[in-house]
Amino acid sequence: MTDCTLDSVIYISTARPNLSLQDFSDIIAASQRKNAAFGITGILCFNGTNFMQLLEGERELVNDRLLFIGSDKRHNGMVTVKRRPINEREFPDWGMAGSVVHIQGGDTVQKLTDLLAIDSVSTETREIFNNFGALGHGV
Repeated sequence: MTDCTLDSVIYISTARPNLSLQDFSDIIAASQRKNAAFGITGILCFNGTNFMQLLEGERELVNDRLLFIGSDKRHNGMVTVKRRPINEREFPDWGMAGSVVHIQGGDTVQKLTDLLAIDSVSTETREIFNNFGALGHGV
């Protein structure tokens, strides 16, 4: 019998040196296409140095995606920040939302704030991603 329990996983990793904003846009576009096929939803943020991503979906599929993501040469040092079973998704309508925070002097943190403002996002998830956004401040 297939395990149909939903999981939510947040990880952080370090981008390869000189990863461009176009590279990040390419990652988001590919994630949106692939995640739709796998029933994965979530959010991916980039602060110029690190990625933080929340993936949610059926446990087995999330595990498969994490293995695939972990082998991507555009980042390394992938560390799980939080993993938990969930009854409902926090980002049910997004194959993968993306946000760049504190890069090139713009107020990009507002986009992250807007992405996290939906009612289904937990206070804890908001805090984790807002703290990540603050890490990039001044980059």
